[in-house]
Amino acid sequence: MKQNLAKQKAGLFIFCKTQIQRLVITLRFFGENGLGNHAAACAYGFLLSAAPALMLVSFFLFAAIHTLARDSEYALYHKAMEALAANIPFLGNILNETWFIQELPAISEKSSQFRGITGLVSGVSIFWAGRVFALSLQRGLKIIFTGTNRRNPLADTLATLLVEITVLICALFLIIFSQTARQIYQIFNLFPGAAFFFTALSHLNFQIVTLFIIGLIFYFVCRFLTANGPRPISSFLGSLFCVLSTAVLSQLLTMLLNQTRYNFLYGALGNLIVLLVNVYFFFMFFFLGAQLARILDSFDALLFLELRRARMPTARSGLIGRLFFSVEGRLKKYFHTYPGETTIFSRGDRGTEIYYLLEGEVEVYMSLDDSDEKPVILQQGVFFGEMGHILSEKRGATVRTKTAVSVLILPPALFDEMLRYDTALDKTIMEQLSRRLKNRNEQYTALFNR
Repeated sequence: MKQNLAKQKAGLFIFCKTQIQRLVITLRFFGENGLGNHAAACAYGFLLSAAPALMLVSFFLFAAIHTLARDSEYALYHKAMEALAANIPFLGNILNETWFIQELPAISEKSSQFRGITGLVSGVSIFWAGRVFALSLQRGLKIIFTGTNRRNPLADTLATLLVEITVLICALFLIIFSQTARQIYQIFNLFPGAAFFFTALSHLNFQIVTLFIIGLIFYFVCRFLTANGPRPISSFLGSLFCVLSTAVLSQLLTMLLNQTRYNFLYGALGNLIVLLVNVYFFFMFFFLGAQLARILDSFDALLFLELRRARMPTARSGLIGRLFFSVEGRLKKYFHTYPGETTIFSRGDRGTEIYYLLEGEVEVYMSLDDSDEKPVILQQGVFFGEMGHILSEKRGATVRTKTAVSVLILPPALFDEMLRYDTALDKTIMEQLSRRLKNRNEQYTALFNR
């Protein structure tokens, strides 16, 4: 019983430690990639595109309701319009609601006023602002999801247009299915056949539905907007992180930000400032979730690089160093120990695994007959066995342990992934190989001159 309890505690500790490691690596890459700037650009583009889009969508919605409710009482119609206009985000900051509602009947009856240059300019403005948002989002994701896959320009353009259309559809959904809109439908009996659907929707928390839509959009954007998207499970976990973080932050901002005070200080801009804060932090969490999805796909490789960095002689000891110093957790499956005077592999063996020496010393013999050869001594913190993978050949040397050693045996795919993330590692490996070859040449020169 005590042993099982101890195992459960150890497992829980490793699980929590692994999640903290993922979060720390995610935050580091988030800062290095400058994703905060991309979040600000997305918030700017979103607000530019959302305001005219919501205004246009709300106009056609108002016009449709007015046409269907033409025989209803005029005062009741105006109250319904005012309630729906107040329910649309920051609509009052971009147009005069009273004028909009009073003039709507006349405008809706004169549809020809929408034709011509005014409608063209409005459409172009929405398209341009939506493209600013979509491109900002796409460029930020391309920084995160790097890789060898490429798309042609037409596919990228279609992906950008898809993002714009998705944003407009979501804005329309939020307006049409808002609580105020559903009340208007009931007042005017606009959709009697959909009464059951609206009744079912009214029993759901609309905020939960909104968060579900956000998570769904996140999943498909990360998976398909770039050519090197993450795995499905990583996209799902990233979307879950984005949704939960957004929900928690939204509640905190609601409690901390005094809407009345902002309206008093900034007038009509108070609502817009609060909205801007919410939108900015949403995109911060969006890119954090996307970066987390990328980290989850490459976690073993990144965790090894952090361990290697923490074990360097020049590494500073601290909380972050202790967090990555141990091989407990995901790296445990690559961990192996050898006693002293043991052959790890021999010259001519087949094998592509790469070894990283954690502790101890090993001897490298280059020639077939190593009886008179002076071996190259490798100490902790170096790779060996990488030449078999690089050249796709049999082992070119014999490696024996001089002392008891502990190593990480890395698969070739993991090793290649590490090289993509840490370009300085190429130079380190080249230096180590050059030093061994130089030592070998010196030995051959000494034997030849005897």
